[in-house]
Amino acid sequence: MSQKIPQERLDRVRDLWLIGRSTRSIERTLCHEFKVTARAARRYIKRVRDKLGLEAPTGTEAARKRSEEILLEALERAELRVDADGKADPDFKTMATIARHLAELNGALVQKVEHSGGVGLDHKADAEL
Repeated sequence: MSQKIPQERLDRVRDLWLIGRSTRSIERTLCHEFKVTARAARRYIKRVRDKLGLEAPTGTEAARKRSEEILLEALERAELRVDADGKADPDFKTMATIARHLAELNGALVQKVEHSGGVGLDHKADAEL
């Protein structure tokens, strides 16, 4: 027998979805706010997705979106890192690396491609430049 999901929770999922929050972010928010399991939160998300006629993204876009979610989760962990004494100790190097990867993923940066010498290159001409 299935339990009725409180409308307040479904409304919260819809609101988070409509402002563009990721599925993982919505799941974490629901778990925290309503003290439910991740499984219950995913059930709420599925119910709202079905009601709105939304489908989970597939293919390349799904892979890009999942990559972005993973990077954002790693960024959050790096920002919230604490030292042995319990003091905030953000990992700025990791945060910078993640920011670069996010920029590449979203097309703001182009990955650097290095070329080595090969057939058809005139090294003497390059040396004169």
